Amino acid sequence: MKELPYKFISVVTVFVVVVFIINNINHNFAMNDFKVYYYGAHALLHKQPLYDVLFTLGSGYYKYSPFTALPFCILTVFTYYTACVIHFFIIGICIALTGLLIFRLLNTYVFHETIKSPNAILLLSALCIVKHLVRELTVGNVNVIMLLLVSLCPYFMLKQRNGMAALVLALAIITKPFFILLFIPLLIYKNYRVITQTVLMLLVLIFIPSIVVGFSHNILLHKEWLNSVFVHAAGFVSPDMLNSIIQNWIYEDMPRSAQYAILLIFIGVFYFFWSDEYKSLQGDKKANDTAFILQWFIMVAAMPSLLATDTEHFLMTWPLIMFLLIYLFKNGGKVFTTLFVLSIVMYGGNLSDLIGKKLSSAISDTGVLGLSNLIIIAMVFYICFKQWVNRKAVKNEI
Repeated sequence: MKELPYKFISVVTVFVVVVFIINNINHNFAMNDFKVYYYGAHALLHKQPLYDVLFTLGSGYYKYSPFTALPFCILTVFTYYTACVIHFFIIGICIALTGLLIFRLLNTYVFHETIKSPNAILLLSALCIVKHLVRELTVGNVNVIMLLLVSLCPYFMLKQRNGMAALVLALAIITKPFFILLFIPLLIYKNYRVITQTVLMLLVLIFIPSIVVGFSHNILLHKEWLNSVFVHAAGFVSPDMLNSIIQNWIYEDMPRSAQYAILLIFIGVFYFFWSDEYKSLQGDKKANDTAFILQWFIMVAAMPSLLATDTEHFLMTWPLIMFLLIYLFKNGGKVFTTLFVLSIVMYGGNLSDLIGKKLSSAISDTGVLGLSNLIIIAMVFYICFKQWVNRKAVKNEI
């Protein structure tokens, strides 16, 4: 990518400004998820109760680590509305940066060539996830920021900047602990240094709030945090999890505890497939980089399908959607293109303003979003598997 895709940046800028104006006109600029971070930071600064306090309607409890509240402490010097405006446009900037970074990773380390029409690829991929981007901007969560962090991690690793890779991964894990699953690709590629540095940085991040609240109170806060995480996980049921999809579509009596078995099976298949792939690619740096980036983003995209999370987390599939778009631009194929279009309609087509709230709610309850995510992951995995089979065949001929 020799030049910045200014059309993409311009469209994202206009999109963010339009969403901001519309939400303000419609008096829908509440940003309820951000409200939890904002008032949670206020509570931390004033040593008030942080957990088991309803900061806003719905699931408005603070469920994050004490450290996660610290960056938001800076925003508490502003009024809530001003802080909302600042956070809103930070998300907007991160949308553009994340798209550009993902494209660069795919361009440099997966396709290993200058991809034609970068603006078209970026804009189409953003259009595919526009529903989720609007929701992210409306509720003011940090999922785009998390996607930026976990995309920076492999970028820094491939640039031989392991310390920075460990830092951004630690920041992601301390905010959303399920990102610890990204240790699995690191284990496959035997990058023990990044794992070790990430663990050490996590320990530092855990103790940093002691500067604000004191050591003993920090320990108490972390106990309360762990308890809130387990309570939330036990009480929250996502229709988009693989476990729920099987229950809704195949086997109604599927116990909820089966999600742990499904998680272990996925990890096992993922580990053994990619471990064999890693062994077969020894000495081929380009192919190794390609495999690493794809397995990294497959794991990122799979998390909301394996764990009980909110629908905003399906933003994490953006890298795979962009990969498939580039692949289709290069290779075509009617069946593959049709399957991709169908999956995107399922992924982002549940718009209540168009189909009505009743039908939209029914679609949500049946886990169509989660099913589309599984199809997208399966398509990428199929491409990887096909390449793996081809390499095996060539090796056997030799």
